[in-house]
Amino acid sequence: FKLEAENLPGWTELIQFIATAASDANLEARELAFILLAEMAETVGECYMDQFPSLLTLFGSALADGEVKVQSAAVKSLGQLMSFLSDEQEVEIFSPLLPNVMNVAAECLKMTDEDTVSVTLDVLYDLSYSPSPAISAMLPSIVQFCLMCLTDAELGMGVKDSAALVIATLAESKPKTFGKDDALMTAVLDTLFGLIENSPDSAAGALFESNPAWRGDFENYQSDFLDSPSEMSMAQGTL
Repeated sequence: FKLEAENLPGWTELIQFIATAASDANLEARELAFILLAEMAETVGECYMDQFPSLLTLFGSALADGEVKVQSAAVKSLGQLMSFLSDEQEVEIFSPLLPNVMNVAAECLKMTDEDTVSVTLDVLYDLSYSPSPAISAMLPSIVQFCLMCLTDAELGMGVKDSAALVIATLAESKPKTFGKDDALMTAVLDTLFGLIENSPDSAAGALFESNPAWRGDFENYQSDFLDSPSEMSMAQGTL
């Protein structure tokens, strides 16, 4: 796929076609442009670095589009590309758009669009390991978004579990940056202890669930308990 993209000039024309469609007056055309870009994310990331400045403008416009469908498609497309580039220096080019991505995802959260929120959390998880200084500088905003997900009463447990995983991974991968922010640490601890306090689940059972060393023994004792994460187990596991 990479060789085809490098050797066939038609790929460049396809990128240009997508850019034209992304600015079309038709909603479906704009949405389709970013669906196509999502499918091509790896190829674009490997073969079209010279197009990154233009794509930055393209994504920026889409994230500010008046139509939610276009915004959501842009989040998913840009997310695929940023995940692919998470270990590369080039992720810095797109990092200024990360606050816009989280803003769109926050609006989707209000509309119970779990798919877009879940994709955003997957991207944030991939970026948690990124050495990019720009990503590290956004750690407070990323954590605040994850806390918003954890405290949303309508959000599914699987998505909340992804948010908890992002927080735990950031704390592990960037401990100095995380630990220096007293206000952020307080917000995280308040949220986690609040989940534990308000959860109807057994604290002892959740502790077994969140501890890999004990999980196997507990499965033999009560396998049905482990079918899905609980707020108690998420909070204890993150702590």
